[in-house]
Amino acid sequence: TKSNEKGQFSFDRLPGGSYALLPHYSEEVDNRSKTFIDFAFTPSFLHVLVGHTDVDLGIATFRVIRFRLPSGRVTWPSGDFLSGVKVRVGIQESLSDEHGFYQPGYLEPGPYSIQVEAEGARFNQRQVQLTAALKQWPTLQPDMLAICGLVESGGDVPFRADQIPGFVLISDKSTGTQRKEPCTMHDGKLEFCAYIPPGHYQLTPEIRNAEQRLQFTPAIIDNDPLVAHFTLDNLLPGDYLIDLVHRSQQTDHLTPVDGWCWANRASEYAADYVTLNSTRLLHIRDGDLNWKTEPKLDFTQSGYAVRVQLHSKLHFDRLPRITIRAIGFSKSDNTTSSIEWDLMDYSNQVCLPSPSTTYRFTQLNPCLSLSFINTSEVEPQHDCHAQLDQSPLVRLAVTKIPLFVRLSYSDSFVPEAQALLTKRSIPIEVSETELDDQRNVNVDGKSEIIFANWSTSATNQPFAVAFYELDPLHSVRFTPRHVATKGLRWFYTYLVASPSSSLFQAPIQSIEPTPVAVVPLVVPINQKDATPVVPNKETCRDLFYGQTTQFILNLAVVLRGHVEPAVPEVEVELYRKFWKPDTLQSDSDQPLLPIDVENQPISLSIEPSIVATHAPGNNSEPVATTLTNPMGVFLFGPVPLQLNYPAGTANLNLPDPRSEYTVALRKPGYEFIRQDPDLDDSTPSIWIFKATKLSLVEVVVRTKVGSETSTVPLPDVLVSIVGEGHRGNQFTGPNGVANFVGLAPGQYYLRAMMKEHVFTVTKPEAQSAGQASAISITEGDSVRVEISAERVAFSVSGVVRLSCRF
Repeated sequence: TKSNEKGQFSFDRLPGGSYALLPHYSEEVDNRSKTFIDFAFTPSFLHVLVGHTDVDLGIATFRVIRFRLPSGRVTWPSGDFLSGVKVRVGIQESLSDEHGFYQPGYLEPGPYSIQVEAEGARFNQRQVQLTAALKQWPTLQPDMLAICGLVESGGDVPFRADQIPGFVLISDKSTGTQRKEPCTMHDGKLEFCAYIPPGHYQLTPEIRNAEQRLQFTPAIIDNDPLVAHFTLDNLLPGDYLIDLVHRSQQTDHLTPVDGWCWANRASEYAADYVTLNSTRLLHIRDGDLNWKTEPKLDFTQSGYAVRVQLHSKLHFDRLPRITIRAIGFSKSDNTTSSIEWDLMDYSNQVCLPSPSTTYRFTQLNPCLSLSFINTSEVEPQHDCHAQLDQSPLVRLAVTKIPLFVRLSYSDSFVPEAQALLTKRSIPIEVSETELDDQRNVNVDGKSEIIFANWSTSATNQPFAVAFYELDPLHSVRFTPRHVATKGLRWFYTYLVASPSSSLFQAPIQSIEPTPVAVVPLVVPINQKDATPVVPNKETCRDLFYGQTTQFILNLAVVLRGHVEPAVPEVEVELYRKFWKPDTLQSDSDQPLLPIDVENQPISLSIEPSIVATHAPGNNSEPVATTLTNPMGVFLFGPVPLQLNYPAGTANLNLPDPRSEYTVALRKPGYEFIRQDPDLDDSTPSIWIFKATKLSLVEVVVRTKVGSETSTVPLPDVLVSIVGEGHRGNQFTGPNGVANFVGLAPGQYYLRAMMKEHVFTVTKPEAQSAGQASAISITEGDSVRVEISAERVAFSVSGVVRLSCRF
């Protein structure tokens, strides 16, 4: 919970038990750097026992006794960081880190003195009133800097003790004030060292010799803050490597000045060429007396080096073009400028020319989605250092990688067929899932549909391509979906060759950063000659293994037919040609068998039936089965087609599926007669069937029991029906009923037969049944025929046995 403006807090509805209360408070003082003031409380925690009543902890449960401010910084007057400096606040001591930051611990409010000890610099003692309003510890800079040197004797002019003391006159160029700094003898040399405030000074030696007049080279040293002079003497002819290094006064350790960029004035380089390495190769020859004017000895700083690294867990076979842009803003004149570089490797270095300009980094890239991990804004005079490892590191992380899905037909077609098959884009279902640390799917992902568009040319096989961006830590499955294009009377489509879907996981491989020593400086792009970065997906191919997923398509077709008038749930079987289900009626079933419709439910689907690519070779077996929908329409598809190249040709025409497939329809109580559509008929159906609803004749046979008037069903009576080219026989069941299902309209003759019985038709009209009774049936009607049976004879049977033996 949080305390209110009065510092009060409460916990509501706590179950009884033992609790520990821990106070914590942090106040954000800089939203940009995310720095906070941390407070320390007493007591650090409080143990509370909660029972069945409220607990009042009193007015001052916790009290703030100390707090810790965000760190301060120690820098040179130039803004470079001072590391390893001892900073004493009160009695607490801390050392500045490699970036110059110092961080005292928790302190109580009140006045404190700040003392700083650093080699080569002196700091005045400072007083600070420590309160929460201070926001952070101050930035500390030296009040006085050490200027040290020596005076060497040249030739045969040694220094003698009577020449001591000698002095070096230090003149302040801005105020005109002068001071003399005495020299001390050490190993035959006169050494001097003075602490003076930062500024512009002139140094002049003052050493007297009564016997000789002394001359000094140089006679005056004018320490222009932006220029430093050095002299090389007594060099023998040869080749020399000259480098600028920084020498630590504490450890004498030498480190290269690799955090600066240099304008190389050597003749073999262009005038505006910028180099990072300060190492120069100097050639001295016997006949060359002007080597001291060699341009290679001119070290002119042109900017500050900043490292730019690309972080990716995916190893690229080749890096796409990644352009980094630094947009600079100068507060002095409110102007903006920009510099662009193309990254050459995972580790790069760029040069920022202006120390007082604030540069904000952005990136342009058509292939990868990138984000800055840490800083994207640099001000060289505050952030950069002479040593590169202490300067900012701009890091880019790869958040999305490009994937391609490519689909093409396994066969080539004539131009007209090709234009028809590539008319519509191909939908692809994309299922993206997150992976755990072991590269296993652990979270339900998202699913969406993307589309592959066809690309055709006169020389190449047509193909469809889709583009998708994936988080490299995720996996994705691509599944092409079917789309149909209307042909003559059918829709052409495709079947995806195995596998019908493809799973992609990025091949993760950790990339070690290139050592700084061998990272080249990236040359800025000349804006006049630069090619703009445009979102061109074609340039993003072949970046890594498995980037493109390939699918092969086989030509297929969607077959359609319908029944007139519409009859739903008709079972439709698809057969390959050269087989006839019935020698008499090739396109209808055998409807006159007594079928129990109620006890034989149909479980097929009205959805289009997908036919396997490798369908059974036996033409007597259906390759697929489906049902008509409520509108009497049935569909098969995608159905594979057998393609045969004509002799002497390399391209195919689209085949006619009617020459390869036929159908058979079946539904109890119906008869279906095929009626092929005319060529000029606009119907999309390949097959049209006329449906005739067949009739049901129910024959009920009952007989009297003795002399009573009541009747009972008579089983095992043979009932024959003849008419309209049909002849059928059936025995009555235990209930005295015989059913004839699926009779076509027309005139039929019915006759009941059983030994020792005579039959009379009582319904639909009374007539003798000794001969066949005529029955008229119309389409779809059900006729009930009731027959009365009378037993007119009896049979007697017995056994005759002999009582004696002859």
